[in-house]
Amino acid sequence: MLTPGCSILKEQPCDAPDSSIAGTSDEIQRLLSMIARRNEDLKTFKGIGKASLKDGQELNSVRVAWIASRPDKIRFEILGIPGKSSASLSFDGTDYYFLSHREGKFYKGESDGAMFESITSIPVKAQDVVNIMAGRIPVIDFDSAVIERDELMTGYILFLKKDWFGKSEKIYFDEKKTKINKLEIFNFLGSLEYRAEFEKMCFVNNYLFPFVLSLSSGDGAFFRLETERSYADIPVSQSAFVLKSYDSYEKSYSP
Repeated sequence: MLTPGCSILKEQPCDAPDSSIAGTSDEIQRLLSMIARRNEDLKTFKGIGKASLKDGQELNSVRVAWIASRPDKIRFEILGIPGKSSASLSFDGTDYYFLSHREGKFYKGESDGAMFESITSIPVKAQDVVNIMAGRIPVIDFDSAVIERDELMTGYILFLKKDWFGKSEKIYFDEKKTKINKLEIFNFLGSLEYRAEFEKMCFVNNYLFPFVLSLSSGDGAFFRLETERSYADIPVSQSAFVLKSYDSYEKSYSP
């Protein structure tokens, strides 16, 4: 299975010492194929748990439920009193929606998928959020790939890079190269856009899901999701991702 953008598989970068290289082109392709196959048949999922968000010095925790449909549709319900939603946040693949049941306000706008950033200050698009929560690994469009030893932790790093002011990505494997611990996406300047860490993984219907997942940015924003229950391949109507305001609610089309 070929990964989009995989045009060059470099065994060794010209400026790297031999000791930093720990893989051949065949090994790189094996890892990329393993990543591509991970939960590839999963279409929909839902769950409930606790979300913690830190932006600056303040840390807030709420109960949250979610449904998602790959590749990029997702909806969160922020839970207040038992059985009641205090707010709804959704992306339907084209537009984002925010409905505050407590304040009676409704927001809708076009989006390139940056709906999640407006809430968490972490620059990760909705499609990446869906993939990560589905246990999949977002892979950038890249021109070169190399495997390196992780000097800080026991394991290996698959380093992907797009030439000509493109992004780069690091995918961190364990010593046996069978478990993915985290991934990092960098902009063309080499600054961290976001990091995803898989702290606890569990099987649900033969799919490997992150039950404890954290996302963070280079600016210190932090989001942690702890799953209590998760369900895979459940019926989901696509209309569930399109939120509508109550007639009595004030409408606004700017977040």
